[in-house]
Amino acid sequence: DDLAVLRTALEDVTQRHKLASFFDPRDPRKDVHELLDEYRADKNMPYMKIGILYGWNEQNKLAEPLQGTLWIIKNRMPEEFGRQPVAPLLREAELRSTPTSSDDDS
Repeated sequence: DDLAVLRTALEDVTQRHKLASFFDPRDPRKDVHELLDEYRADKNMPYMKIGILYGWNEQNKLAEPLQGTLWIIKNRMPEEFGRQPVAPLLREAELRSTPTSSDDDS
């Protein structure tokens, strides 16, 4: 997944509509596309956090510019899980059974 839809949305918000700008909250000096590349490459990153600075030009000259956070969470499996065997399917009896005390501990 090259995050093309997300990249297009971010560019649309910044370039076309000039509503906000985006940044890496860990280091606001870095371009947000560097963060996107890192997330794409590192399958062990469970989520990505993107900083948002709302407004453009004159709107950003407020004493307290509005900021936000965009959390990106994708349904992906860490690479080390790829070598695990597939668990057997649950049987209907297992689903309908009453949990035992040992089931509650897990």
